[in-house]
Amino acid sequence: MNLGIISLLLLAVAIAIGFFRKTNVGLVCIFFAVIIGKLAGIPDGEILKGFKPNLFINLMGVTLLFSILNKNGTIELLARKIVSLAGSNKYLIPIAVFLMGALLTGIGPGSIPLLAIMPAIAIPLARARGYNPLMLAIIGCSGCFGGRMSPITPEGLLSYDLLRQSGLDAVAAVRSIYTAQMISGILIALAAFVYYKGYRIQMPEKGTEEKLSGFTGQQLLSLLGLLVMAVLVIAFKQNVGLTSFSVSAILLMCHAASEKDSLKAIPWGVLLMVSGVSTLMNLVIKTGGIKLLTAALSTFMNSYTAPAVMACTAGVMSLFSSG
Repeated sequence: MNLGIISLLLLAVAIAIGFFRKTNVGLVCIFFAVIIGKLAGIPDGEILKGFKPNLFINLMGVTLLFSILNKNGTIELLARKIVSLAGSNKYLIPIAVFLMGALLTGIGPGSIPLLAIMPAIAIPLARARGYNPLMLAIIGCSGCFGGRMSPITPEGLLSYDLLRQSGLDAVAAVRSIYTAQMISGILIALAAFVYYKGYRIQMPEKGTEEKLSGFTGQQLLSLLGLLVMAVLVIAFKQNVGLTSFSVSAILLMCHAASEKDSLKAIPWGVLLMVSGVSTLMNLVIKTGGIKLLTAALSTFMNSYTAPAVMACTAGVMSLFSSG
């Protein structure tokens, strides 16, 4: 059998195993990459090239920095303070929640931690201000969706790397994707606002208004580190992974957060999944599997149906492996 077909079948099997056996897809992909490599006579060094250490370092550095900020409470308190800027004007609350999700996601952590934080903030806030809790949680998560493709988030870094490998103008492409996702996030938030009748504010629950404390010394140091990282990466074009590691090292040396807890909070499963799938995909490309897949898809896809087919494919895959 053609090695390209075998590689595609093994990729499909890896996805199925991940779904039905609840096993990390990346781990299975590395195992299958070894099998394909041996069948194709590809040296181990060539197999390992698919792991992409640069991408792994970038993803790990960013997630480590924001696990520190998450563990010492900086991200959550910053989010609550941003929302508090709406003051007594309740009609600004949904806008503030959306912008908070987009801003905090886009400055580096991506949606992985923020999608867990946003509902925890939005639901009690909704009860305190008289909004539907589910509506405000959806609006906050829509903001996270809109901001997740900035150039310094794990998602943005991954997309940039893949686009660059394909010979495309990665900067322009990521900018277009970011704009499209932001528009989509706004539309989803508006739909939730209309569906749940957000313009009809109810009487807030008594005793639910919270009083915010000030930032601690550790949290102020963390915010400074975050600012330094953003300036170095955006203004001075420094590597986001190495910069994030450097800032993280300084914060941990200053005991800004528990090193043990911060390291535990890194989404190791996600990093392994991304790197493992990348390793297998590298061999799928080398064995001609992508060309075969492209030829097969072209038989029923055209410029009009391609977006819908890709959207459905991504949606199905996201059911068993996070977006």
